[in-house]
Amino acid sequence: MRGEFDLIDLFTSRLPRPPAPMGPGDDCAVLPASRGQLCLTTDALVEGVHFSRPAFSLEDVGHKALAVNLSDLAAMGAKPEWFLCALALPRSFTDQDVLALAKGMQPSARQHRVKLIGG
Repeated sequence: MRGEFDLIDLFTSRLPRPPAPMGPGDDCAVLPASRGQLCLTTDALVEGVHFSRPAFSLEDVGHKALAVNLSDLAAMGAKPEWFLCALALPRSFTDQDVLALAKGMQPSARQHRVKLIGG
C-alpha cells in the first residue's frame, strides 16, 4: 500500500482541482475570503452501515459519497464550488480501488462544477 501523500496524489489525479492557495495534501484547505456565508458539510459513508461491498461497486460508493454531501448543500440553498474528501481505507486497498472511488465521484463533480480542495 502506498503512503498517505502518494494516495492523495493518486486519488486527486482523477478529480478537478481549482487554483486554490493550498489544496489537497495540506493540513487544511485555504479558501479566499468572499462575501456571504460559507456552508461546509462532511457526511461520511461507513461500510456495513451506508453500503455493503457485495451490493455496491467502489464507483457506486464514490458517487454516493459526493452525492450525499451535494444534497446537504442543496437542502441549505448553497451553491457548491468545492468539496472535501476524507477516506479511511483498509490496508488491502489497491491503487485501482482508490481510482475506482475517484472515478465514481467524477461525473457528479463535473456536472455540479465542484472541485476537490482537500480533506
